[in-house]
Parts: sequence; C-alpha cells; structure tokens
Amino acid sequence: MSENQPLVSCVINTFNRPDLVLEALESVLSQTYKNLEIIIIDDCSTANYSNLLNSYSESIIYKKNKTNLGLSASRNVGVSIAKGDYIAFLDDDDVWFEKKIELQVKVLEKSYKYIACSCSHVESESKKVIFHQEIFNKKDILKENLIGPPSKIFVRSSAFKKVKFDEELKHAEDWDLYLSLLDFSDVFCIKEPLVKYNTGHFERMTNGFSKLSIEEIKSKALATYKNKSVIGDSNFTERMAFYYLCGLPMRSNKVIFLFRLIPEIGFLNIIKEVFKRALR
Repeated sequence: MSENQPLVSCVINTFNRPDLVLEALESVLSQTYKNLEIIIIDDCSTANYSNLLNSYSESIIYKKNKTNLGLSASRNVGVSIAKGDYIAFLDDDDVWFEKKIELQVKVLEKSYKYIACSCSHVESESKKVIFHQEIFNKKDILKENLIGPPSKIFVRSSAFKKVKFDEELKHAEDWDLYLSLLDFSDVFCIKEPLVKYNTGHFERMTNGFSKLSIEEIKSKALATYKNKSVIGDSNFTERMAFYYLCGLPMRSNKVIFLFRLIPEIGFLNIIKEVFKRALR
C-alpha cells in the first residue's frame, strides 16, 4: 500500500440483517483499493451478529447504537468516527463492485472541482444498468434524486464539517443531503456500473404507500416540504404527485382517493403523473 494513498472511510449501516451485511462487507474487503477504514454501525439490532464479530473483528470498527436511531443518525454516527480523507457509504443490502473505490478516488484526487462522486449501478431485480449523466449540479436534482442512493456516493470528508444527514427525515434523506452538497460544487458520476443496488424494497414501498392516508403521505414527504422554497412550486407539486400516486393500483378506493387529491395537487397534475406511470 502506497503511503501517498488517501484513507477512505467506508461506513456500513445495518439493522437486523447479519447475513446480508456479510456480503456487503466482503464487497468492501475485495476492493482493489486497499487503504480503507471499515466502520459498521449496528442500529441496535436484536439479531445475532456473532458471525460478523468472530470472523472480522480485526478488519472492522464495529459500533452498536444503544437505541434504534434510524438511517440518517446512524450514518452521522459513522461520519463522526471516520478518520478518512473521503467517506463512502454502503447499505447492508447493497454490494460494491471491486473497482468502485479505486475509480472514485481517481476522480476526486484528479480535480477539486467536485465535492463527491457517484456512479452507474445495476438494479438487483431487473438487472438494468442505470446511468443518467456525467456531471450533476443542484438544478439537476430539484425534481428527483438522479444521483442515486448513498451506496453510490463518495464524498470529501471536509464536506461533513458543514453538512450532515437530517435525522428528522425518514425518507429521501439522501436527496436532502445532496441538495446541500451541491451548494459546494458539482458531483461527478462514473458511467461504469460500480454498485449492485437492492431494488427489492421498491415493491414494499409501493405496498406501504397504498395503505397510507393523504396526511400520512405528507408526513413521509417531509424532505420535500423542507426544501419547497429551494426546489420551487412546480417541482414540489411533481414530487408530491409521485408520492400520492405511489401504490395507487393497489388501493381499493382508487376513485375516492383521486378525488381527494384534486385540492392537493390539481386534476391536471394527477393526469400527468398517472400517464407517466403508465409509460413506465
């Protein structure tokens, strides 16, 4: 290992998935880039993590939260421990491909033009490769999170002196963080897929939203309300239309629900969102 290689802190958050986190951890240990600090934040799991601790105790820093804090707070705990020049996040159900860190270090070491680096990813269910564009600035994500989940992001640690994950948010906390990061500089995205992203939760999310009332959906969309003045009225309405209509096919009272949405987002926005979903 070259003494000139910057240290990268890999923050893995986990909760009650001791088997999945082993696969995630192995994908970090298999990286071609070796100057890594691996931090695992266990969010007060009740599951047994003895296999992890017995087999990898010398390779990792393991911290178990005393109470269940949630994703945002757990990631912030990991950041507070991290000593690296860069920080990379990995959820316990995602997997990195072996060159992820090596290629992302090259991007950020080559130029201080970027605050972070993302990448293309492969969806676990569809096997599709997802790539949007090479360089992101703030206006590119006002409507939706095109940068991707935290498992793709690689960030200069200096950024976390000024920003952190909002611990009040239980949904879209990554998008909220990216809006703040992009106040510093752009984000570069590598076209090569470097992450296998677990999309199995999408169906669970759809099922979950189909059972929520309008007020409960508003509560889920706290990040959108928080950033309303930043993203503007049009983008705010489109994001809310997405949330409201997520799970619509599974609702038993579709017509009544749609009528109740008209005062919230307007008839035309409902039609637009329904049409977009049909095209997907």
